[in-house]
Amino acid sequence: MSVAVADVLAGAHVAQGILAALFQRFNSGEGALVQVSMFESILDFQFEVLTCFYNDGNELPVQSSINNGHAYIAAPYGIYKTANGYLAVAMGDILVLAGLLHCPGLNRFQDRSEWFSKRDEIKNELAIHLVKNKTE
Repeated sequence: MSVAVADVLAGAHVAQGILAALFQRFNSGEGALVQVSMFESILDFQFEVLTCFYNDGNELPVQSSINNGHAYIAAPYGIYKTANGYLAVAMGDILVLAGLLHCPGLNRFQDRSEWFSKRDEIKNELAIHLVKNKTE
């Protein structure tokens, strides 16, 4: 990353620590020592990936192959090309989205429990539909 992400995250953790110390002082009359590690702050930023890695038998996450979706989020999450630009979609309910976008192809995904396992199929259907329509 080109920005100082570890610095920014450590700063946010310091601010949270200061607020917690002020809250403690208000309630008990005692202050607190606030210490922040940049390394631990950046690890906290990766909590989801690390937690899943260590709890899934050291298996790496499988990222969606369509529209750069998050590895742990079901369809339709991603960025889609339209006829005149791009559209970021993060809505969760495929059937509601099918109606809003007038995309009948999404209606075949009735089983909500398959929205993650079939995310590439769903996202492909959505991508084919959206590329023919304007972003507006």
